[in-house]
Amino acid sequence: MKRTIAVAVGALSLAASGVIGFSAVAQAESDQRDTRAGKFTLYEHDDFEGRQWSFYPDNNCWKPSGSWASSMKNGSDRWVWLYSGERCTGDAGYGARPHTTDDDLTDNDWDNRTRTVR
Repeated sequence: MKRTIAVAVGALSLAASGVIGFSAVAQAESDQRDTRAGKFTLYEHDDFEGRQWSFYPDNNCWKPSGSWASSMKNGSDRWVWLYSGERCTGDAGYGARPHTTDDDLTDNDWDNRTRTVR
């Protein structure tokens, strides 16, 4: 009986350390991704104020909630395109170069027009 309990406790300890170890690895990978890829952020108001929506650019089409973007920061190594239509269609009216910011999308006639992002 004692041996069965000892084996069960050992197995639980091993399982717990595996879960904890996995979490630490996942966090480390997440931190590396933040540093390596950089993120793209849309802001509700000019000058990077109000609500914000961020993602890590890839080849997927992303949809922020609504078309409220008035400023942006591109901290990534990629061009990011803002579209007026669903599923990254319609006008690709704004291209954000890598590592740039725009504190007022009105200057580019793109204020509150972003529906999808790639």
